[in-house]
Amino acid sequence: MKEVQSRVEALETENEKLKQQNKELVEGMDKLQERYDALEHRFAALDSKNEEFADTYDCSFSELREDMDRLEGVVDFVQEGQVREESLEVIKNVVVKEIMTRLANG
Repeated sequence: MKEVQSRVEALETENEKLKQQNKELVEGMDKLQERYDALEHRFAALDSKNEEFADTYDCSFSELREDMDRLEGVVDFVQEGQVREESLEVIKNVVVKEIMTRLANG
């Protein structure tokens, strides 16, 4: 009988240790879940900013392509000699001003 009582006490002690370990594991899992959720939130925010940047970049690239096409037309027109000297000076000033504005605004 004494052996059974001793075995029951040993099992109860082991059971309490296992309960404590389980509690610690659950708490650790909860902390990991919180960290995971925070990372998910940060990733979503970064993904959103990345999409915004890509949209802005695409728009800027598109505008630059349009500007280059227009400038190519002006250059062709100038090369064909169909522009007076005064007009050429105006075109040059406008182009330089546009370049300076873009450089200043980034």
